[in-house]
Amino acid sequence: MSDDRKNVVWEEKMMTRISAIVMVVLLIVLVLFMLTCDAMAYRVDGDLGDWGLNLSGDWNRVETWMPASATADWIVEDNIDCESHPKARPRGYCGIHIKGSGTSYSNYTEPKITWYGKTWYGVKKAFKNEQPSGRRRNDARTREVNDIEAMYFDTNETHVFFAFVTSIPPDDDKMGDLAIDLDNDKDTGSYGGYEYGIGLQGMYRGMVCRNPEWSGTIDFPYNIIPYRMVNGTITGRAAVKYVKLNVSDYECPNWAIEIGVPREAFGNPSTEQVSNLHITLSCGNDIIEIGEVSWDYEIPEFSNIAVPLVVSILLYYYYHRRKEEKELC
Repeated sequence: MSDDRKNVVWEEKMMTRISAIVMVVLLIVLVLFMLTCDAMAYRVDGDLGDWGLNLSGDWNRVETWMPASATADWIVEDNIDCESHPKARPRGYCGIHIKGSGTSYSNYTEPKITWYGKTWYGVKKAFKNEQPSGRRRNDARTREVNDIEAMYFDTNETHVFFAFVTSIPPDDDKMGDLAIDLDNDKDTGSYGGYEYGIGLQGMYRGMVCRNPEWSGTIDFPYNIIPYRMVNGTITGRAAVKYVKLNVSDYECPNWAIEIGVPREAFGNPSTEQVSNLHITLSCGNDIIEIGEVSWDYEIPEFSNIAVPLVVSILLYYYYHRRKEEKELC
């Protein structure tokens, strides 16, 4: 074979090799992108395993409640906060009380709730109860039927996600709607600054509403807290999923609630935006809130994609270079 012919053959093989490399690179990038997107997403199916939670474990261990995402904001208020209220009754009805962001957390003091009643001698007086409150203060079960144990918040580029653990079943309308103070300003919105809400029960179930009016709680009205949306402008729909857990607490079954909403339903908040979350029951017996949650989200490091990409290209180049040298010889 002449030298000119060898050069032509070599150039054709080089073009073929370059084309093949480009195709391999594109395929690798596509696969990695798909895997990355999948890893960043939550599946709204009520299974909180994709949050990193293992609720079949010991509820007295922090690891049971800690999410996997570095950007998740969360709070746990299981049973009574006996650390802060050691005289609470019944004795032993205690649970973890912590709040955190990602894997960092700190102990949390759950405040008491206030109600007004008359003493045995007929004088009106303010009383304070540990949360969750029940009809009989010394009965754990009547407290547990009103318990919201935990709340979680996280976002990705396109959606925002919420999760709850509670003893309130899906057919019980005493579970309130999720109230969101989007701009972290109590002077905007109603009932303390809540410009948005997500309906969990009632006429707005599964709806996202802007500037809703709120009805308040009934048994603990002196808390002046929002309970149920009664009006508002619908800005989107929320995927809401209840799943019964294989866990009972003081003979009460527990439920996971998972919610997913497009960010555009809230006007596409920036990653720097911080908001406040609130939810309670119709009776006001238990309240759970997270202050200043962040709308930022995890972005995969470039090195996580670049390293396998470069290795794949080098291996491909080395293999085909050896093959070409054998053919020319």
